[in-house]
Amino acid sequence: MVIVYTATRNYYRYLRTTIKSLFEHNPSAKVYVLTEDDDAPFPNVINVSGLAPDRCVNKHTPFSYMSLLRPQIADIVPEDKVIYLDVDTIVCEDLTPLWETDMTGKWWGAVKERQTWHNPYGPDYYNNGVSIYHLKQMRDDGIVPVLVK
Repeated sequence: MVIVYTATRNYYRYLRTTIKSLFEHNPSAKVYVLTEDDDAPFPNVINVSGLAPDRCVNKHTPFSYMSLLRPQIADIVPEDKVIYLDVDTIVCEDLTPLWETDMTGKWWGAVKERQTWHNPYGPDYYNNGVSIYHLKQMRDDGIVPVLVK
């Protein structure tokens, strides 16, 4: 199973806790950390500084730099499928059932939730804090350039 985290320097301290909780329940997981520098003290760090806002049409939205990078994970991480976890996610059990989710023909999977606060985009949203990206399908379908156009 392959896990991806994204974090700016402000969130490195949270990564230690979430990665520790991941390995307690999923010791064989492979982890990638997308960061804004090369000095992050984590395994498989990929420096993504400079990739997001200028390439994204959504750069003038309330979404964070790392949120804007998520559609580009297929161009950054050399895997077929990944589970994306927010840095504030504590893993409390084996993620194998999530990893084994059939993603045939799909690019992305997340939990649909109902907003309890005002959201200018509508009452429903998909919580991307724990999600699955089928990177091979995204590459095969050529969707990344469309998403970050």
